[in-house]
Amino acid sequence: MPRLLGLPAELVQNVLQFLEPTCLADVALTCRFLRNHALSDALWQQHVNAQLPHLLTSAAPLPSFRDLYIAHHPYWFLCRHKIWFSDSEPNGKLLLARYDPRRGCIEAYAIVAEPGIRQFEHWEHDEDVSIHTFNPKVQLDLNSPVLKLESGNPRTQARDSEQHDDQHTQPLPSLSREIMMNCSSSPGLYTSFMLARDLPQVAMGPGTRVWPPMKIPALSRTRNASTRSFQALSHRPSTLDEVSQNTFRLRKWVEFSGRLRMGEEVSTYGTLPPSCYVPTKEKPWQGIWCGDYSGHGCEFLLVLQPEMGQEIPLPEGMNHMLEWLATGRFRRNSNGSESSDSSYASAQEDQEPESDTSSAYDLPTPASSSTIDGQDVYNGRIEAIKLTGDPNVPRGEYTFIAPDIGDGGLVRIADEAAFKGARVVRSAGHIAGVGFAHDEYMASQLILISPDCLAQHWIEFGHISYYRRVDIDSLLQI
Repeated sequence: MPRLLGLPAELVQNVLQFLEPTCLADVALTCRFLRNHALSDALWQQHVNAQLPHLLTSAAPLPSFRDLYIAHHPYWFLCRHKIWFSDSEPNGKLLLARYDPRRGCIEAYAIVAEPGIRQFEHWEHDEDVSIHTFNPKVQLDLNSPVLKLESGNPRTQARDSEQHDDQHTQPLPSLSREIMMNCSSSPGLYTSFMLARDLPQVAMGPGTRVWPPMKIPALSRTRNASTRSFQALSHRPSTLDEVSQNTFRLRKWVEFSGRLRMGEEVSTYGTLPPSCYVPTKEKPWQGIWCGDYSGHGCEFLLVLQPEMGQEIPLPEGMNHMLEWLATGRFRRNSNGSESSDSSYASAQEDQEPESDTSSAYDLPTPASSSTIDGQDVYNGRIEAIKLTGDPNVPRGEYTFIAPDIGDGGLVRIADEAAFKGARVVRSAGHIAGVGFAHDEYMASQLILISPDCLAQHWIEFGHISYYRRVDIDSLLQI
């Protein structure tokens, strides 16, 4: 008899707990003794709870944790990563995925924000600048889920007759098929879910369209452009090893009387590794934030603090600002005027370095504390990328960058009541016309109020707007 079968039951259970679910299924096929152990609900409970932020003590409404795991296999990655953002132009969408134990389904809702009552006050430091107050109410739009996978949802429900390979001769593998979802109460509006395949790193070039974009950290990426709306089998997995754990797609369309299909749209979703949005003592500002964009409403941002020496190059549109970001001085044109031209973005090739020792934006650099709770945190770069966007600057683009929050970028330590004690550093704000036309960077100042609150002084616009951290954990409560 194999030695494994001679071990006490508790030791066999201890061995099996290190196996992946697919390996447990294989073990269950070997013999009756191991099958009884492999079907132990305690083993399957640990695999379900490994995907969720809050532990489940009951598998209800399903009869067992094994049944629950199988019902949503291989879609548990949606709950495990929880944060998902889309490439839909121009606004995008930010989702929170979670498991609802009351109904036994995986669902994802859009994260939305209401700006609250806005008030305007003059800045004590400069009476010509107005401060826009901002206390957003961030919540899930529970009116209708963006994604919903029910435990009893047949895997072949999504138009079996149409789900064939590229030659329309063989049915698609089950992992390649689209799943119809009951997400909308509006008649005629349909949504289907698609698994995706990761794009190998060697296949990504400078012009390859991928999601998430290269400026956002990601464990893997997939294509987000297709001439055939991702109908080709090459975009879809056919085996478990090919299933992307970090991306998926949703197809939406309108259909009348089951015949006329129109308005089809495919959105690709990606997730974020926790290491880039969970704050640490060394990187207290990294995370997911909600920003005030005035007439465009609230937008969600990913604030990054890349490791020093590992930052990606600054955008070329900031080249004309490098001297100002480093020294606080602008170049001047040959006629002696500052090279600003409405947004500090029209630096001329014939500019000469400013020899004067003063500048309209030169400010004293006082000695200041460089720690928060004893931790040295004022060093390196802070950059903010839009997870959701607007018609001017869309999702996936920078909204501001502060290249150096240390002494090299320090403007002053605020002594006015509104920001007393806050560190003010030079930054570059990203602006553009409608359709992301003529995008450029303008001089701004980032005010580091606290690890949960930032403010941006848009110098030329003459106003200060706020950014607030989003509490993701509070949104996971059901």
